[in-house]
Amino acid sequence: MASLKSLLPPEFLLFILSWWCLWGERLAHAQAKSTLKPGEALRYPDQLVSADGRFRLGFFTFSSPDVSDVGYLGIWYSDDAYNTKLWVANRDRPISVSTGNLTMEADGQLRIVNSGGSPIPLNSKQTAPNSTATLDNSGNFIVKDLNPDGSTKRILWESFDYPTDTLLPGMKLGINNITGKEWKLTSWLSEQVAAPGGFSLEWSPANGTRQLVMRHRGNMYWLSGVGSESDFQNLGYKMTLDNVYYNFSYIFNENESYFSYSVPNGRISRLVLSSDGMLTDNPKPIYVTRGMCFGYSLEPGCVQQNSPACRTSSQKFEQRSVQFLGPRASQWDDNSNTSIGDCWTKCWSNCSCVGFDSYSGNGTGCLFHESGQFVEENTGINAQNIYVLITPKTPAKKWWIWIIVAVVAALAAVILGCLCFLRKKKLRRDQESNQEVALLFEDTKEASNDGKKGHDVKVFSFPSIVAATENFSTENKLGQGGFGPVYKVRLYRL
Repeated sequence: MASLKSLLPPEFLLFILSWWCLWGERLAHAQAKSTLKPGEALRYPDQLVSADGRFRLGFFTFSSPDVSDVGYLGIWYSDDAYNTKLWVANRDRPISVSTGNLTMEADGQLRIVNSGGSPIPLNSKQTAPNSTATLDNSGNFIVKDLNPDGSTKRILWESFDYPTDTLLPGMKLGINNITGKEWKLTSWLSEQVAAPGGFSLEWSPANGTRQLVMRHRGNMYWLSGVGSESDFQNLGYKMTLDNVYYNFSYIFNENESYFSYSVPNGRISRLVLSSDGMLTDNPKPIYVTRGMCFGYSLEPGCVQQNSPACRTSSQKFEQRSVQFLGPRASQWDDNSNTSIGDCWTKCWSNCSCVGFDSYSGNGTGCLFHESGQFVEENTGINAQNIYVLITPKTPAKKWWIWIIVAVVAALAAVILGCLCFLRKKKLRRDQESNQEVALLFEDTKEASNDGKKGHDVKVFSFPSIVAATENFSTENKLGQGGFGPVYKVRLYRL
């Protein structure tokens, strides 16, 4: 029997392959569901896909289900290589995803259910029997109350009202002045635990200012500075360097006060607040770096923290690959609600602490390394990647530079002294010469009258003429006459 390859010409096979590459993915998106209706359920590993194929909603874990199936319901970009989660529905209550499902009840209530656990309602107070739940092209999961003709009557509930650690274009940071609901970002506890962590990013419209405020455990950590249409005071230079273009919106009215943003069509953007205090537009750029404002910091926007006297402004914690030498003492905090940012502040406040790391494999808890240890850069088999206290070495004093400076200064003083001495000597010599000429002319004044009256003939002595012409200097010679050379002289009025 002839094979399919022998029956079909290569050109036709190439056409089929090209057609599938062009249209296959679009057909898959068209066939994928974007909406749940009353009575329907979404089970792992099924997913909802937005109409344009850009976003997906489904259950996920941080490892394969056969290792651990504890996970969450979330939203992510379809083509994100890092599979970064943009929104998590049950961040406080992880479930067993292998038995979990998202259901829409007959009354329009969305619930996450799994065997052995209580249901997790998402929109318990905003329901209607004629409603649907749709993953929108903006990444917003929306529950709509529909009219009989299928048009939208009202929005009952939307995921954009419940942000986690990520701000997408169109989402809000601010407050609903009517209900008092606040829109803010809250970091994950760690990269593998979606529960609320120590950092939050809020919008502060106080006194009409337009500013983002990052807090750590309720305390001010970083301020964005006043915002404009495309950047913030303490971020503008970074946004310029990375050629990122935003359109910021600031809304102030009696109903709500909030910040929102948009980006050019086609550009993927997500402002993410990480568990260690980083603010990024994943995968880049980085606007607030890891631990940037802990301890002493002069970075723009950092709010100065109280530091113990044992810490200096040059010290900081950095993540390094190190090896511990000799005996060491360690303490730990196995509190599962503790994040790496909490470890940072506790170690900084403890004068004997020289390093720290997470205690548990999921990034929670703290392991502190105390004084008496020696650490060095190392990439060997015993190396550990942890945060260590870095104290920059004081550069060795270069005494030879000061010696050269002293010698040059001494020589300059000697030369200046010599010049002053020569100048003073010349002035004294000129003064004596002038006095001598004046005396010579004084003698000739007396000789001009010679005891007689009635004539004005001036009589000069030869020495006075020699002095006046500077010894008949050629520089004073004016010319040659019938009676001999003619000289200019310096005369003194007596």
